Amino acid sequence: MAVVENTDFPLVKLAIKEDLANIDTIGKVFLSKLFSYPDKTFLKYKKYGSFRNISFAETFNSMKSLYIQLCNLGLVKGDKVLFISENRQQLITAALGATLSGFVSVPVHPGFTSIQIQEIIDSCKPKCIIISDDRQLEKINNIKNIDIITFDNLSNKILYYKDIVKKYRNSNIDFEKAIYEINSDNLAYILYQYNESGKFEGIKLSHNNILSSVKQVYEETEVINSDDIILFNLPFSFIEGIFEIHLSLYSSAICAIADDTGINILLENVKEVNASIFSSTLNIWKKFFDKFTQIHSIETSESVFRDTIGESLKKGFCWGISQNNSAVEFFKNLNLDIVQFYGFAETSGPYAYLKSDRKKLKSFVGIEVKTEKDSEILVKKESILARCVNNQNPLMNGWFKTGDIGIVDEDGNIQIHGKKRDYITLLSGYIISPQRIENLIDNKFISKVVIIGEKREFLSALIVPNIDYLKEYAHKELKIKYKTTDDLIKDRWVKALYRLIFENLNKDLAVFEKIKGFALLLRPFSVDSTELTLTGKPIREIISIKRNHEIESIYKAPFSKLLFETSINK
Repeated sequence: MAVVENTDFPLVKLAIKEDLANIDTIGKVFLSKLFSYPDKTFLKYKKYGSFRNISFAETFNSMKSLYIQLCNLGLVKGDKVLFISENRQQLITAALGATLSGFVSVPVHPGFTSIQIQEIIDSCKPKCIIISDDRQLEKINNIKNIDIITFDNLSNKILYYKDIVKKYRNSNIDFEKAIYEINSDNLAYILYQYNESGKFEGIKLSHNNILSSVKQVYEETEVINSDDIILFNLPFSFIEGIFEIHLSLYSSAICAIADDTGINILLENVKEVNASIFSSTLNIWKKFFDKFTQIHSIETSESVFRDTIGESLKKGFCWGISQNNSAVEFFKNLNLDIVQFYGFAETSGPYAYLKSDRKKLKSFVGIEVKTEKDSEILVKKESILARCVNNQNPLMNGWFKTGDIGIVDEDGNIQIHGKKRDYITLLSGYIISPQRIENLIDNKFISKVVIIGEKREFLSALIVPNIDYLKEYAHKELKIKYKTTDDLIKDRWVKALYRLIFENLNKDLAVFEKIKGFALLLRPFSVDSTELTLTGKPIREIISIKRNHEIESIYKAPFSKLLFETSINK
């Protein structure tokens, strides 16, 4: 693609200002912010132990430099640029810049293996790959005939991002015009994710998809504005991460990139940047809750909470919905205004939300929601529904089949019971929603639980213990002596503790839903092992294969050992 000399920058500036209400591409949103307040902070990022600011003007110059380099490499509008990197300032700037100037950004989770990355490359056929460090370089060493750019300085033979920015940042080219000429239906991103069958699928998102979703959230929820600082820790390869960056851009809020995903670092980052919004998944909110209540009482006061977290944090975004989540309720009771979002890559982000002042999940205005005869939830709104890379149409007469089983009442309120394909059929013929039961298990001794039992006589549970809580309880209350964590989870009194948890749960379950066996797992489920989707949902088909030994040990145990009659009293 030829680089255009700077000829009519003032005309583009005028056109953007006159057309502000009808901005229809990501690039035009960025230009509107750039022209309005070029020196305002767009991103915060940590370097050499402290957070630094990068303005819209500085970001623009970095984007322009990458645009020139990609053009010089022969890339043209619509070509794919693959990104393999953890969250960092360069990733956000480069991927956003590639997208708004007409290329298609394909961000890939940095935990993917070389085999998985090769599968993605074969699917999207990128013309350039941009990576973070030597760990990612090892995964693509065998890739031929694709230009590579690195964020870290790895080799004189590979293009270095920082050198590119220095070389071209003062070039006199009409980057603004290149941005302005992109159309709303142009492809912006492709997101690759594991579906719940354990197979890769690529979701194609246009500029219109992203902006339609962002606009409806911004206008209807009124939860973010230009004064906010949001702590960003969701992977940019997730729809949640993509959506959050664009919501920050659209609202002119400052996006502070967390320098780690560990809960201790995240809490430190909240105070360091004076974040007003903390956004993460249900799982991280639960870890936040566990960490806080380990130190303080669950009946703690708001003043104690503020002493710990600081005064700046006022709002929270929680990605995911649970009908029974004590963590979210705990923080709501401390006057943290939490909005829960629910959606998919195929819906370009959230299609429904739950605010602190409401009890029920509800779709955004203009989005139609209904259920099929089998109670599967369907969603419809043309502007937000994405397409798949393989050109399969995921829609049925314009409706997206979510795979969720639930209820939609006459007022449009939504209640989700579980995933359609997750339903378990026992040998007796009973059909059960494991997700509904998993959502009932809200216990500080359990980090993650997956209910199993397909074609079995009864349900069982694979449990990842909350090791920190368990060790503390074992030491203070059970007085257990052990050498390793493996010894601890095999202790009979620890097993009795978990039996008691399920005895109490079983009181609220139907006879055929009762949990009659469990296994405590030393090795957690993970995205890297492909047992979880990128958003933390269990892929049961893969778990049933990879955890077959533990599963068989439950069902081969003598029946007398499966009944939860052991007392916890020692």
